[in-house]
Amino acid sequence: MLGIAALLAGVFSGVLLAVEAAATAALVMVLWAMVSGRMGRANYLRVLSDTVDLSGALMALLIGATVFSLVLRLFGTDRWISEFLLAAQLTPTLAAALVLLAVAACAWALDAFEMVFVVVPIVAPPLIVMLGDAQQVAVLLLFTLQMSFLVPPLGYAVMIARAKSPNALPISAIARALAPYLACQVLVLLMVFSLPRLVHGLDAANIATPDLSSEQVDDALESLVQQGRSAKP
Repeated sequence: MLGIAALLAGVFSGVLLAVEAAATAALVMVLWAMVSGRMGRANYLRVLSDTVDLSGALMALLIGATVFSLVLRLFGTDRWISEFLLAAQLTPTLAAALVLLAVAACAWALDAFEMVFVVVPIVAPPLIVMLGDAQQVAVLLLFTLQMSFLVPPLGYAVMIARAKSPNALPISAIARALAPYLACQVLVLLMVFSLPRLVHGLDAANIATPDLSSEQVDDALESLVQQGRSAKP
């Protein structure tokens, strides 16, 4: 328990990334199981085999999603979608809400890799322009993905849990169990959307967050794109 608390404190304070903390916890648990004698050679080999299989599957998803994202960028799809969203005759708040709903619908049917490497890079720039706060957009996208992954029957987390469960639970029982968590997710999402200052509660007091215009955000994004192109051999 103390180790878990220390890792969570490291993530919360920014010393560790979530992936680093999870990897450290997994390694410590395996070492402790081996030292205490609770994991024999047969169990260790089975865990190692499952880990390699899962890592290979994730790498395949990563490669496929990255290639698909590069194809979209090659044909200019991301720029076309950004121009279409920004040119819509809607208020920025309403347009951002519709984009988040579209992201939620995609995340309900797609897995995390496809969302992170294909959908999010396309919708994040216009969302930043609409809302004018990159930190708020990042938190909104995170909560939207988490919420959709918990929506049965196609939610990514729900499908993984059902695949690993020894007993097939009915969708109605899963929906009832997840209802309170989904309600909390929606409530927090609406609060962050309506009150952007909530995401800046832990910011340093001496760091001011300036209000950027659409032109300034476009210039910053274009500068990042030019830097990425110049870095290529």
